[in-house]
Amino acid sequence: LEPHGILHRFGHWYVVGRDLDRDGPRSFRVDRFDGPPRLGEPGSFTAPAGVEPTDYLSSDPLTYGDDQPLRARVLVDATRASLVRSALGDDAVVEQHPDGGIVVALQVVNRDAFRAFVLDLLDHAEVLDPPELRAEVVDWLTALAGGGA
Repeated sequence: LEPHGILHRFGHWYVVGRDLDRDGPRSFRVDRFDGPPRLGEPGSFTAPAGVEPTDYLSSDPLTYGDDQPLRARVLVDATRASLVRSALGDDAVVEQHPDGGIVVALQVVNRDAFRAFVLDLLDHAEVLDPPELRAEVVDWLTALAGGGA
């Protein structure tokens, strides 16, 4: 890999660049590396000018993972609705409320990233369903707050 940048999205670090084996752009989640990277010679390549690491992630990191897929619905209040709409796209919005709040639907296969997404929204979001994912998030937040399991 000729690394062109790194970025943090939805709870995970990614390194992006030109994959030499595939001769094309690629992104790799850093926590999935099997061991330390092998370093090449300094100056052996030059990253292209104007590289935007976010361009390498073709889809949402919430969809990268090995968990059993779940369709989650999250209520986002008006103060964060435009931020979430911009991050997830208009297609994710399944309800628009008169007060400006929205409900988004997400296909979740990475629960850690999903929890980080919800935590980032603080008290401006509520996991509506499925019930088991809502309970998991509530338990996780309770534990973070020092209130139990």
